[in-house]
Amino acid sequence: MIEERYVSFEIAKLLKEKGFNEPCRLFYKDPQAWLFEFINAPKAYKDNPNNPCFLAPTPYMVMDWLRQVHGIHIYIELGVREDKPNKYVTYYKPVVEGMFNTKHLQDINEKAQQHFAWKFYDDYAKAVDDAIVFTLKNLI
Repeated sequence: MIEERYVSFEIAKLLKEKGFNEPCRLFYKDPQAWLFEFINAPKAYKDNPNNPCFLAPTPYMVMDWLRQVHGIHIYIELGVREDKPNKYVTYYKPVVEGMFNTKHLQDINEKAQQHFAWKFYDDYAKAVDDAIVFTLKNLI
């Protein structure tokens, strides 16, 4: 069954530090808390930068925000490698790219290529999350 997935508390905290303030249904109060839903919350509460809560978007929303606001595009490549003789396994490989031909975005491409050169993931969601964390910590 496919379920909607939201970012971890770690990513939500990084997003707040980097200025993410897009409309979200869910938020965290603290690292141990469950996700809470904004129900009838006043707009001022959601938009208050001193609010102790951390917005919890979906990973897709974060990837879209990074692309639209920062010109950084994240996607995941599917690959196949030989694990043992005649036994092949699929893997996921994150790709983080700057979208415009500027010196800053060329640096982004270079840093991301070096970081993910030999990283392969068995889990798609983990590949997405690691690409988002790397981007928020190192490229913005």
